[in-house]
Amino acid sequence: QGSSVTGVSYSRQVAFDAASDYDIALVSAKLLSDARAIGVPLRSSGTRTAPLSSENLKQLGLDTLAAELSAQAGRQVKFMVFKTADAAVMKAPSIPVKE
Repeated sequence: QGSSVTGVSYSRQVAFDAASDYDIALVSAKLLSDARAIGVPLRSSGTRTAPLSSENLKQLGLDTLAAELSAQAGRQVKFMVFKTADAAVMKAPSIPVKE
């Protein structure tokens, strides 16, 4: 999502570059519920989480995936959880990838 798709950060208006991270939207109502249960703040009327912290990733069992993707990409990979794919696409420019 975001600047990795458009090439420019919406909020900061800077180009996506070697120091930029990848923002990945995970779509799962169950994962959103699990995140809420461990105290992750919800945004957009409860349709998505705030960006997940290292501790959140560990609690949700996503820490290994995040580390593997970051190593493969050579840059930090960040996750947010969305209730629906529509909510994710409405948040930021996206490239949908289905399982």
